[in-house]
Amino acid sequence: MVIIGSARIDENGNIKGGKAGDQTGKEVSTQEFYMHSKGWVGFKAKDSALAEKLARGMQIACDNPNLGYDQNERLGVVRNGIESKVKTECDCSSLVRAVLKYAGVEVCNFTTATAKAVIMATGLFDEVKINSAADVTNGMILCTKTKGHTVIVISGEENNMFGIDVSRHQGNIDWSKVKKDFAIIKITNKGNVVEDKFEQNYKGCIDNNIPVGGYKYVYATTVNEARAEAEGMLKVLNGRKLPYGIWIDMEDKTIRPIGKQALSAVIITEAEILKAAGYDVGIYCNLDWYKNVLDSKTLEKSFPFWIARYPKLDNGSYNEKSTLSPKSFAVAWQYSSKGKVDGIKGNVDMDVLFVPIGEVFGKKAAEPLRVDNPYPEPTKTLNKGAKGDSVRWVQYELKKRGYDLGRCGIDGDYGSATVKAVKSFQKRKGLVVDGITGKNTIKALKQG
Repeated sequence: MVIIGSARIDENGNIKGGKAGDQTGKEVSTQEFYMHSKGWVGFKAKDSALAEKLARGMQIACDNPNLGYDQNERLGVVRNGIESKVKTECDCSSLVRAVLKYAGVEVCNFTTATAKAVIMATGLFDEVKINSAADVTNGMILCTKTKGHTVIVISGEENNMFGIDVSRHQGNIDWSKVKKDFAIIKITNKGNVVEDKFEQNYKGCIDNNIPVGGYKYVYATTVNEARAEAEGMLKVLNGRKLPYGIWIDMEDKTIRPIGKQALSAVIITEAEILKAAGYDVGIYCNLDWYKNVLDSKTLEKSFPFWIARYPKLDNGSYNEKSTLSPKSFAVAWQYSSKGKVDGIKGNVDMDVLFVPIGEVFGKKAAEPLRVDNPYPEPTKTLNKGAKGDSVRWVQYELKKRGYDLGRCGIDGDYGSATVKAVKSFQKRKGLVVDGITGKNTIKALKQG
C-alpha cells in the first residue's frame, strides 16, 4: 500500500478560520494514495538519502498534534518547524516547504501553482510522470498538474536506481538524450585493447552528468592473464574516476571449464590490482554462473553481485514483483537485453540497482577476501630504472598502503614516483631512506 501525507482541511471542513493545532487528528494526516482528479506530477529526489528524509519528515508532521490547517496562518509551520511544541498552522504547500526545510533544503514561499518551478529550481529533483501508484517512490513530492494540492509520499515503491550498460554494439549514443540514473560502459576488449566506444561513451556520460561505471568481459584463465587484463584497464582509465565501480564480467564459455578455484583466483587477482588503484569492484554474471560455476558463497563475502536474468517474453520492461528478481542476494539486476532508451538506436541492456551506490561496495569492506600480491616478490635489489613484475610487486605493496605512485600507478617502471614512495615508506619504518628496495625494505613491505 502506498501512503501519502499532507495538510488537508481544518476541523470545520474549511480552508481557513479554525483553531490552531490539529483538532480532529485529520487536519495534517496520512492517507492511502489516490489519483487526483487534476492528475499528479512527481518530483523525485536525485539523492535517495534526501528522499528518505522527506518521507520521514512528513511522517513526523502527520504525527504532530500541534500542526493544524489554516491558510490564513499557513506560514506558522515554516517558522516553528514540523516538530513544533506549540500549536501552529499550515496548508499543503507550506507544509511541504517546512518538510523540505527539515530535510536541509531551503526554498522560497510557494503555492501549488508555483511548486514545480520552485522545487525544480533547486536542482535536486527529477520530474516524473505519475500514471498510477506504481510510479511513486518514498519521499517523492506530488503536486497536482494545475493549482490544487501537494503531498509527500511516506511509504511508496523503493527508491531503486535505473541504468544501462553499453558497448560498441550500441553504436554512437546521443548521451544528451539518455535519461538514466547511471551507465556502465565497457572498458577493454579481448587482447586488452581499448573498447572501440569507451572514450566516446565516457565523455558522453561525464558531459551529461550521468554517473558512470565500467565493466570488463573476462577471458583470463590464469593469474598472469588476469593481471594483464587488470593492468590493461588501468592503462585505459589513466586515473579517471568511475563512481559506479568496475564490474568483472564472468560469462565467457571458454573460461567456464577451469573450475571454481581458478575462477576465484582470476577474479581476486584482477580485483586486488583495481582496488589498489582506487577502484571499487563487483562481479557480474548470470544466475547459472552464480549458482553453478563460481564459488559465489565465498566471493559474495567480499564482492557485490550484479545478476543477469531475463523473462522469456523480454520486452524491456521492469517488473518489481517478478520472481526472477535476484534482490535477495544481489545488489543489481540486469532485467532485460531488449530495452529502448532515447538516444540509443536498437536494443540496450537495462539494469536496476536495489541499494544506494554508497552501500554497494562499502558494506563488503568488513570482510576482505584477499590473495597474495599477484606479482612475483623481488629476488634482487631494485632501484631507479628497474622494470618488470618485480617492480610491480613493490608498487602493489606501496599502493595498497596508500602511497602515491603518480598517474602511472602500477606500471612496472621504477621511476621517480616509485622512488619517492619507497623513501616515504622507509622513513615511516625507520629504515635507511635511499629510495632503493633491498632486502630490509622488502621484509618491511611483507610485514606491512
